[in-house]
Amino acid sequence: MAVRRYLARHWQSVAVMRCLGMSSGEVWQVFALLFALLALACGVAGAVLGYGLQWLLISVAAGWGVAELPPAALWLWLLGPVSSLVLLLGLALPPILALRQVSPLRVMRSETGSPRVGALAPVLALAALLLLAAWQVGDVTLGGWLLAALGGFFVAVALVSMLLLALVRRLARRSGALGWRHGVANLARRPWLALIQLVALSVGLMALLLLTVVRGDLISSWQASIPPDAPNKFAINIQADQRAALTDSFVQQGMTVPELSPMVRARLTSINGKAVNPARFSDERARRLAEREFNLSWRDTLPAGNQIVAGRWWQGAKAQPQFSVEAGLAETLGIRLGDTLAFDIAGSHYQAKVTSLRQVAWDNFRANFFVIAPPAWFAGERASYITSFRLAAEDEAFVSSLLSRFPNLTVIDIGVIITEVRAVIDRLSRAVEVMFLLSLAAGVLVLWATFAATRHERLADMGLMRALGASRAQLRTVLLSELAFIGALSGTLAGGGAMLTGALLASELLSLPFAPNGWLLPGGALLGIVIVCGAGWPLLAKVVNVPPLAVLRAEL
Repeated sequence: MAVRRYLARHWQSVAVMRCLGMSSGEVWQVFALLFALLALACGVAGAVLGYGLQWLLISVAAGWGVAELPPAALWLWLLGPVSSLVLLLGLALPPILALRQVSPLRVMRSETGSPRVGALAPVLALAALLLLAAWQVGDVTLGGWLLAALGGFFVAVALVSMLLLALVRRLARRSGALGWRHGVANLARRPWLALIQLVALSVGLMALLLLTVVRGDLISSWQASIPPDAPNKFAINIQADQRAALTDSFVQQGMTVPELSPMVRARLTSINGKAVNPARFSDERARRLAEREFNLSWRDTLPAGNQIVAGRWWQGAKAQPQFSVEAGLAETLGIRLGDTLAFDIAGSHYQAKVTSLRQVAWDNFRANFFVIAPPAWFAGERASYITSFRLAAEDEAFVSSLLSRFPNLTVIDIGVIITEVRAVIDRLSRAVEVMFLLSLAAGVLVLWATFAATRHERLADMGLMRALGASRAQLRTVLLSELAFIGALSGTLAGGGAMLTGALLASELLSLPFAPNGWLLPGGALLGIVIVCGAGWPLLAKVVNVPPLAVLRAEL
């Protein structure tokens, strides 16, 4: 938009250059060189800004106790200038090439019209974006999918924006307020520019709302989903001959005696007689699971927080050899009900069929296992034990007494881990917020570019309205109404998108109950109004102060 705006103001200059003897090729080469130098300058400025931002982030991370990060590679200085040149070729080259169509007659006859860019523009633009995306992610196919996903997202936002614009325009027709009606009319006259503004601003605003409001809501939902009596301590490496003494320690403290679960390290060696080879799994998580040893346990009753989703649980402690497998593990490794699994436990071979699949609530903070077997089958195995229990803050001394009595025990404080995880998430979110602030700044730049591209049209509109008797106060109301509409619509889109994304993350990824934040829509709209009015008014305020006579005489 900026390039086309610049060239549209210089068609007459190009025609004069043609009249003075320059060929069409020489003319476009002059402008191509001009834009190339500008692109290189902007690329260098962007590289300097990027290094400065990285230094700032490293300084902030150092205050969080993060280890010193390595400096950026020197070759990254080329990233800014090269990216600028690629974008120039993709987005600015077609309008520059169109300069060859400018006729010398335009000096005398301005009504000859502007040159056509042609069908080359979108092709070059897509090629440039694909090249940059492939360069950044390191793969052409992945870069293509990334562009396709972004394109689909932008199309969806654009469709919703069109519906909102149509709704607002219909409501504005029923209002008698001058600012309201003409503010919406300005958007309706330039629907594509309005869509570009809404999409660019709503994406940045939505990212910020996700990282600030929705992130906190998701963490709160997760913490609220944890039962109030959920264990906050794990004790591991309990030996068989320590079970009775450990139980007495809880009884003497007046605490509920926790359940002790046996555990052995077992390696999955075959599935249905075929040796387990980690290399044959394409999924990275499946390869890691196939390479590691499992914590295998045994018991006669279904553990709390476990639900049978396929097959049946065995009856009694003396049930025949069989396995119950966690459903997620079974899906990852391709294990089905009725498959035969073989495990190696310290040289002993155990083989049986899978008779049940379990869905495990891992967030109940109890001792859960991927694979469980009947107890009679493993009676001869030497096992250690694991347990979990809840301890009030005023009873923390109990942990010290346990460790002094049983030095081999390891007690894990889940509360400390949760606090540290939340702190890490907050720190990462702050760092990512900086990047999305840059995305919002890019949206503001798009807003400025569209305003600059329509400056002469706005001057003509304002001049005509002043000639028809409108006051400067009324004109300010019109322009502020337009800015407020853009901000409110983009903020509403951002709030709705953040709410929908949060609901999808909660239900599909985190399996959490999610209560939508009712303040996202009005808060997003208000934030959008403040940002757009604050960024756009300095550009549009000058339009109001231009004398109408100067506009009507086309002296600007």
